Amino acid sequence: MFNKIDELLKNGIKITYLAGNHDFWRGNYFKEEFGIEIQFKDIEKIIDNKRFYISHGDGLAYKDLGYRILKKIFRNRILQKLYYLIHPDLGIWIAKSTSSTSREYTNKKDYSEKDGLKDFAFKKIDEGFDYVILGHRHKPEIVKKKNSYYINLGDWIENFSYGCYKNSEFRLYRYYDIQTKTIINSEIKC
Repeated sequence: MFNKIDELLKNGIKITYLAGNHDFWRGNYFKEEFGIEIQFKDIEKIIDNKRFYISHGDGLAYKDLGYRILKKIFRNRILQKLYYLIHPDLGIWIAKSTSSTSREYTNKKDYSEKDGLKDFAFKKIDEGFDYVILGHRHKPEIVKKKNSYYINLGDWIENFSYGCYKNSEFRLYRYYDIQTKTIINSEIKC
């Protein structure tokens, strides 16, 4: 995974790391290791006269009150400082345990037919955004509404997916197939 990030950077592609629900404990790792800007708030950007709204998407799903409460606890700066005081082995074990438990629970959870992320994206499209790009759900997809798009990037750990906007077109790619354990795209398409 990190070699693909390094490959993107070597190919001159600027990366901004948009932190999500599992990323607030990482500190400045990506900035210090790769020189990547870390963003903790949603991004609004104009590219090729198209309006982009980019967000991790955590806390936007319906029936997610428990997570919203945990988010406030985990993002508390005092608790984060206390976390850094414990031994790294214990800290990594805690982080992995809570992350895998959270992912397992989220993947099995029935969010109902109404999807808060899609509804949020469609609301942003109604506000005039051409592309609304989210993650959090770990399910890569592109949904067209009017002449705009809701894009869920998926993730870079289980789906090995990423998105690319080039020549006025947004596409999703996968660089690794976990089933066959083969690299799908050895060179980055972007």
